[in-house]
Amino acid sequence: MKKIFWGMLFVFFNFTLTFGSSKLGLIPDFVGYLLMLSGIAELRGESECFVKAKPALIVMTIISLLFYIADFLGFGDTNSVILVMIINGLIVAGNLYSTYMITYGIKEMETNRQTDLAAERLMYMWKVRAMFTILTYLVLFIPILSLICIIVSLVFAVLYLIAFNRSRKLVEQFQLES
Repeated sequence: MKKIFWGMLFVFFNFTLTFGSSKLGLIPDFVGYLLMLSGIAELRGESECFVKAKPALIVMTIISLLFYIADFLGFGDTNSVILVMIINGLIVAGNLYSTYMITYGIKEMETNRQTDLAAERLMYMWKVRAMFTILTYLVLFIPILSLICIIVSLVFAVLYLIAFNRSRKLVEQFQLES
């Protein structure tokens, strides 16, 4: 689960250097998705949800790698606002689906192992983050509401990662005790 955690850190937070029309992502999303893929491969026997997350993570890896290359070569900018919104919407949907499957997989692990993995709290953080992430796109043309949604979404992304890390530690503790 450590790989999934680090992968989520890469995916949730973007730091980019801009050089004219070229952009260099310091924490590339595709690396995060690769880490998440590696992490769910280790957990595939724990829940079918980890298996279900794999196709979405593969697609997200490919898309984010293509965008990384396009940004680096200076082809990432487009004048089509609608195209950018559609592409970003698909990326957000893939991200939400894959993180939901991982979160639900942890909840199933908790049930199957009959031990506390803090899955309820993790699921709550995921739901609030997802709600405000979606609201950000729905109120995109109302700048102040969009900004508020972005900030709340960011706060809950951090809280989700904290909750995920707690669940990760509980899984590791359970494995040591077994």
